[in-house]
Parts: sequence; structure tokens; C-alpha cells
Amino acid sequence: MERMGLMYLIGALKKRGKAVDILVTGAMTRDKLIAAVKEAAPDLIAVSAMTGEHNYYLSLFAHLKKHLAFFSLMGGPHATFSPEVVLNDCLDAVCVGEGEDALLDLVEALERGASPRSIPNLAFREGGALHVNPPRPLVDDLDRIPFPDRDLIYSRDRLLKRDRIKTFFTIRGCPYHCAYCFNERFNEMYRGKGRVVRIRSVENFIAEVNEVRRRYPTELLSIYDDNFLLHDVPWLEELAEKLPSRVGLPFIVNFIPTLVTEEKIRLLKKAGVSYIEMALETADDEINRDILKRAPLRKDIEEAARILHKFKIRFQVDCLIGLPVEDPIGNALRTMDFEISLRPTFALANILYPYPKTPIHRYVVENGFFSPRDAGSTQMDFTRNYSVLTFPDPRAKEKLARLHKLWGVTVSHPLLLRRLIPFLISLPLLKLYTYIFWAWHGLSYRFRLATTSSSYRDFPHYVAKLFSFLGRIEKDDDAR
Repeated sequence: MERMGLMYLIGALKKRGKAVDILVTGAMTRDKLIAAVKEAAPDLIAVSAMTGEHNYYLSLFAHLKKHLAFFSLMGGPHATFSPEVVLNDCLDAVCVGEGEDALLDLVEALERGASPRSIPNLAFREGGALHVNPPRPLVDDLDRIPFPDRDLIYSRDRLLKRDRIKTFFTIRGCPYHCAYCFNERFNEMYRGKGRVVRIRSVENFIAEVNEVRRRYPTELLSIYDDNFLLHDVPWLEELAEKLPSRVGLPFIVNFIPTLVTEEKIRLLKKAGVSYIEMALETADDEINRDILKRAPLRKDIEEAARILHKFKIRFQVDCLIGLPVEDPIGNALRTMDFEISLRPTFALANILYPYPKTPIHRYVVENGFFSPRDAGSTQMDFTRNYSVLTFPDPRAKEKLARLHKLWGVTVSHPLLLRRLIPFLISLPLLKLYTYIFWAWHGLSYRFRLATTSSSYRDFPHYVAKLFSFLGRIEKDDDAR
């Protein structure tokens, strides 16, 4: 997938005339890494990390600091919600929250030889203790943010450049408080610092799309907003009027079921929507409301599915399994049956991972489902493969892992597979089911849901990457 956060940061730096490059380190030996960084001779090295990824970057920084002098910065979700990561000696600062303006201020301070200690959104070590500067106000006018720069990323990954699905955002922020998501804490961090939900103009969005399609092969727009239907009817009316005539490409969006109305879906259809993803999480209203803090209830989800079927729009439903309940398998199977009744085009289950500093993390710890090591530990907890929770039935974790892999193909073919699921998840065939999962998910996405000409041309390359990726998953599992 395109790393849009990096692309936005690079775009902001280039807009101000800063020299910036990107280094892809995954296949590098440590000696080659040192040589590459010496050749570039950067004053600042920055990374954007999710929780789990941060360990890899800390290791890289620690190695580089032994040989080279530079200012090291970590941003992204992990640094935002665990700024204490800066207490590692290999980091000079971390960026908390939205980073375009903070990164520019840091670069310009380093250019002047000035101290960056007072820059908003940055956190530092001071006498061995953590000091976090308050965040600056949120950027209210998204039209003023430079378009994400794709050149550097594409120059390092030819498959991304050739892929005719390109990613865009039209919204920043989400007003909801789902217990497993970062938004509650993020919004609290920025309380009094501006509007939570900020929206680009239709004109600005179309300008970016047309710039991208002039420069790169583009057949399908993946609009990756958390909740695309936060747009009001006038915005959608303008989109439906202008996008078909001035762009003429189909698009994919995400939203939650409670936002669905016939008027909004009619406008999406007119604008050219190709495919929709929405999350239901669980079929149990009480768990949704009391544990996951989710707004949609069964009746909302059923109504949304009815409207999507009415307008003949293909849609995907996502859910969470491995929830902190006494019978997680029973809960998951009830959700599967509910999804089958909705007749979606595709279904995907995700295994709940309680990320640090989220409300669900507090819940699972307080209720005895999770005994975490600190967020800086080296454990490899990969949410798509197994649960990290502890359940009353010790066999539940293994069954959940197997159920997760068979989920999508079962929802699509319930008459063949649904009755067999209790038996299939009792068999020790996780490796086989993992291959089935990735093959079904990848083939469905590329050839049923988001098909472009590059789907066929690049198929051998994706298969090669798939097997490489699966090999890494197996090594992580063996290390558990």
C-alpha cells in the first residue's frame, strides 16, 4: 500500500524547497545501510512508525548512531501515543500528532543551528525525563496542505507506480470513540485546538486526482477516509456533478453503517462509486455498545445493506473477532451468520489487537484478558495472524486463528462451508488456512473488487511478494 503519511511529509518539505530523499532498508545489510547513509550525508533522519514497527527503527537508529552523526526523529502513531519512546538514547526527538508543520520547523531550526526544543508537537529527553511540547492547532484548511509527493516512493517501488489503483484522502479526523481506535485519545490531545473533522474542497480533491492521473497510470481511486459519509449532501452533490465529467474514474470508499442514507448513496452512485467497505465489528449489540463503544447496531447495519443492495452497489463488511468475552468463538460464529444474511460481495475478519493507550487496552488488562509487556518490547504481535488475548478456553486462540483465515471464503460460499466450520477450525492446519486466506483475499481484491489492467500484468510479481510475506509470518510465529 502507498504510505500516504510519508508522501504528505515529503510533499510539505519539497514545497518549501528542502532536499529530501527516502531510503528503503528492508533488504539491506547493516554495512550497506551505513554506506547508503554516509553517501546521502543527511542532517536529519526521520521515520514514521506504527506500534510494533518502532522496534525495527529503534534498532536501525542505534546502529547508525554508532557510526554517524545526525538528528534522529520518530513520528507516526507509535510516537504520538507513546512519546516516552524518546527516552531511548538513539532518538533525539519524536513528533506527536500531525507532522507537516512540525517537521518543517525542525528542518529550518537545524538549518539555522537553532535549538528545536520549543517546537510544538515535538517531545524530547530532558535530564532523563520526558518533555512533550503542546501540539499546535490542527490545520483547519486542508486545501493549503501540499499534495502528497509520490515520486520518491514510486521511484523505489515500481509495483506501486504501475499499480493503477491510487490512494487519496478527502477528510482528516473522526468524531467517533471506538474503543480499539486511536481517535478518542487523538481528539483529547487536540481538544481546543480546532475542529476534529476537516474536509477538503471538491475542487482541491479533483485537482490532485487529475495531477496524479496525468503523471501516473490511474484507473481506480481508493479514497481511504475513515468515514467518507461524514461529507454532507451539498459536498456529495458537487462531487456527483464534477467527478464524472472532469475525472471519469470509479472510486472506492469506507464508512460506518449509521451514516448511510438513500440520498447519500444515490449521490455516490451518480459520482461513480465502484465498491464500498463498511465495518459492523460484531453482531452482538451489547458488545458493540458497551465494550467496543461502537455506534452502529444490527438494525443500522441491516438498513445500510438494504440500501446498498437497492442501488446495486458492491460492498464489503469487516468485523472483529477474538473479542474479550467469555465465549469468543460463539460470538465470532454469530457474527459470521449475521454477515452471511447481509449478502455482501466480500467479507473480512480482523483479530482484535489492543494497541497501547486505547480504551480496549485498558479494558482487556483490567478484566484479565491481557497481560502486556511494555509497548517497547520486542515481541512480534501481528494482529492478522493470531490473538494476543487470554480466554477461559485455552483452545480458543488457535481456533480463532484458523477461523480468521477461513472467514472470507466461508461468507462468500456459506452453503458449502458454514456447517463445516466447527470441524475445520478444530484441525491443526493453520499454515494451509493461512495460504488460503491470503490467496482468497488477494485474488478477490484484485480480480473481483478492484480490478484494473495492472491486476493481470503484475499478477506474477504479487504472487512472489505473497510467498515472501508468508515466509516472514511463519518465522514470526515460530519466534513466539
